[in-house]
Amino acid sequence: MNRGLLRLTLIATVLVLGFVLCLAKKLEAKTYDFIFWYPGGEGTAAQAQPILTTFTDYLNQRTPDNIKFKPLYISDVTSGKKIIQSNKTSLGIISLPVYLESKELREVALLLQTLSLPEKNGTERFYLLTHKGASPSPYDSPVYSPRPYSSLFLKNVIFSNSPMMAAAKLVPTENIMGIIKKIGQDELKAYFLINSFEYETIKNLEALWAQNVTVESTSVPLPSAPLVVFPAPQSKHPFEIIIPILLTMHQDPEGSEILETLRLHGFQKPDIQVYEKLEKSWLDR
Repeated sequence: MNRGLLRLTLIATVLVLGFVLCLAKKLEAKTYDFIFWYPGGEGTAAQAQPILTTFTDYLNQRTPDNIKFKPLYISDVTSGKKIIQSNKTSLGIISLPVYLESKELREVALLLQTLSLPEKNGTERFYLLTHKGASPSPYDSPVYSPRPYSSLFLKNVIFSNSPMMAAAKLVPTENIMGIIKKIGQDELKAYFLINSFEYETIKNLEALWAQNVTVESTSVPLPSAPLVVFPAPQSKHPFEIIIPILLTMHQDPEGSEILETLRLHGFQKPDIQVYEKLEKSWLDR
């Protein structure tokens, strides 16, 4: 074999080998579910998919080829429990009540803490409102909410500083704005329970009915939705690689815009003691 042909053969071999190795690397790529679990959350999975895909695409563009994420939106309790009870390793932003209750189903590892809007400091509050001048009885009047909080979460977390309200009956509704309008127009004797973001929205409305509602009770500051790994890994997990990406995402104009669509300012390292204290009070109930 002449020298030129040998050289071409070697080059071809190297190129083929490189292609095979590259292909093998891609075939080894592991795709994980990035779960967004908010029982009572707005919209359907189909409506949420484009927004959440933009978020995971942002991560996938900045992670190695062997680890990728696809979004999964869960707005009901049952579907989420099935995932937690499986052995499939997943990553997820889950609401605080889900976090506390999922600890009883399967251990989860706390990775980061969201900075939810409008607070931006890792906490959020719940607001109980009713019509100005009205004093509905918590024993007879319903508490409307866009989310299906459990009675234990209401009693031990949201109303921990307002024991009388723990006896109130929660009524989940998909038409919370319609309910608030009726209460503001004094057509319905009831309370409504909303989070910080929703409270800021109502407070800034100029409609007369919005001006006619008042805060009856405010929860203590509570830690915002955590980012967790479940089930809790027994050894080092592959998700450590996205921590610096998420911690600096708000500093990037593109990342900041994506976060705002999720009603987030960003992420921070979790205040473990705050979550542990809340978990203890939850488990000691």
